[in-house]
Amino acid sequence: MEAQRVVVIQDASREVSSSALRWALQGLSLMPGDMLTLLSVLRQVETHSETPHARSKKLCVTEESHVQKMTQSSRTEKAEWQAKEIFQNPMCALCKNRRPNFSWQRDFTYAELYDATDGFSSQNSLSEGGIGSAFRCQLKSNNMKIVVKQHRNSSPQGEMDFLSEVDLLMKARHKNVLMLLGSCIEGRMKLLVYEYACNGSVYHHISKHCPLPLTWVERMKVALGAARGLNYLHENNIVYRNMRTCNIVLTHEFEPRLADFGFSWEHNVLENLGYLAPEYPGNRKLSTETDVYAFGVVLLELISGRMVKDKIPGGKVLWDGPLLKERRLLEIVDPRISDSHDAEQLYWMGRVTQNCLSKVPKKRLTMDKVVSALECITERNLGI
Repeated sequence: MEAQRVVVIQDASREVSSSALRWALQGLSLMPGDMLTLLSVLRQVETHSETPHARSKKLCVTEESHVQKMTQSSRTEKAEWQAKEIFQNPMCALCKNRRPNFSWQRDFTYAELYDATDGFSSQNSLSEGGIGSAFRCQLKSNNMKIVVKQHRNSSPQGEMDFLSEVDLLMKARHKNVLMLLGSCIEGRMKLLVYEYACNGSVYHHISKHCPLPLTWVERMKVALGAARGLNYLHENNIVYRNMRTCNIVLTHEFEPRLADFGFSWEHNVLENLGYLAPEYPGNRKLSTETDVYAFGVVLLELISGRMVKDKIPGGKVLWDGPLLKERRLLEIVDPRISDSHDAEQLYWMGRVTQNCLSKVPKKRLTMDKVVSALECITERNLGI
């Protein structure tokens, strides 16, 4: 068994504090892209040299005062995920809603979720759709706020395939990705349990019915955060499949989190709303490239405050190629922010949007390049 470099953090709180963890990691010269393996009470960080089989610097952090030994076999059985960052602000500053622990996940029983939702009462309903409903509730055991999504007879997957997919997706942990905490199967009904996001979806905050729509600065924050979350999924070989504004949820600080990633039960909805790339009807395949196209649609909706197939003054549909190609963004910018948006940022946002919406899949930007461009735009380093 390989020798391990071990740092023990003893913290009086129930969770290892972010400051203690940052202190422990500071001396290890870790870089974005280094590998983090999530275990029950241990977090293992591995840095890889350029030689594929060479490994260096292993850090184990325990929430108790002792170090739990790990075997080589236990390490190889765990899926490795790229750790982009540790959650810095797990509690909402306004409503004090706290994110679950970084590694929190478990199986749920139908009786437990039925009890938490008061029998899936309409009073707890967040949304109703053709494939099922979503309910906001609290677990009776620990008062944790969660969202239970109910999918009725909507997937051809077998039970084992469904559980395998859930097990994979539960490993996704990122500041801008909604945490999938667990699942439950009862007969033909599949239930998914997510963390609760306290401030609704982007769709509601840019819709024409919203009395206080997102400001330009908030829209830029949403665009960048959503791009980072999507890039994280792509780096871990997950195709989002459901990118749209109603699947981007927010905190009261307007920090976005991507929800419903990885499941492909809503193609008909996406197609009707204009989020699916033009090549999809021909090949019926979803990919990172179709995700990028859908993200371009989301950018367009953030700029305009309208859904992609809405009519704009002059009777044109919002997604009208010439308006982007000719950089006529002032004709589609949301009139509610027409006096407060940044004209230079708007121009470059239009360029990024146009490159995401290319009809040729290979000509679309990759999400790492989208993130880099949006960071430059947000920070006003506009020599892109």
